Amino acid sequence: MDGADTNSAAKQSHKCYEAKYEEGATELFQLIESQKWEEALRLLEEEPDEAKIWVVSSGTENTVFSWSVWRRLPIHEVSCCLLLSCF
Repeated sequence: MDGADTNSAAKQSHKCYEAKYEEGATELFQLIESQKWEEALRLLEEEPDEAKIWVVSSGTENTVFSWSVWRRLPIHEVSCCLLLSCF
């Protein structure tokens, strides 16, 4: 395998998967957002690759501010939910 083949393989193994928040995100993201922790854990056991899907928001729909653009992995959403539950 030459250098070009190695780089190509590395790029393929690091593909970035995204789902649009405005289109429903992912099932895992929705479960986390609803704080349905047991269901989220069960889904993760069945579909661990869902944890690798970035959810992106364009900030153009269902938002108060047009600048509210974000990109999160499910673990980021867990952190947000847990932080908000502390207040």
